[in-house]
Amino acid sequence: MSENPHLTPAQHHALTLLSIGATVASAARVIGVHRNTVGNWLRSPAFRDALAQARAAQAQAWREQAASLAAHAFDTIRAMVIDPNASPEARLEAAKIIRAQFR
Repeated sequence: MSENPHLTPAQHHALTLLSIGATVASAARVIGVHRNTVGNWLRSPAFRDALAQARAAQAQAWREQAASLAAHAFDTIRAMVIDPNASPEARLEAAKIIRAQFR
């Protein structure tokens, strides 16, 4: 996320916290301001725009992380399906996960 020069360091910190799912109250507590202060920032178009950008960047980062793990997850599920020592219940659940991907 590129930093908006019109926002303070505290606002940038709040953006980071809010973009990863912190509540207004918890973000305010961490950065040492009252929750109403963060609420006031949220009424600012510059802050709202920066938050939307930060949330979009965070969502993209989560998608990239999930994509990088998908092959490993599929390999693990595949191994369960073909493992004769795995419980029938575990094998069935693994098979259901794979089947659900092709619906």
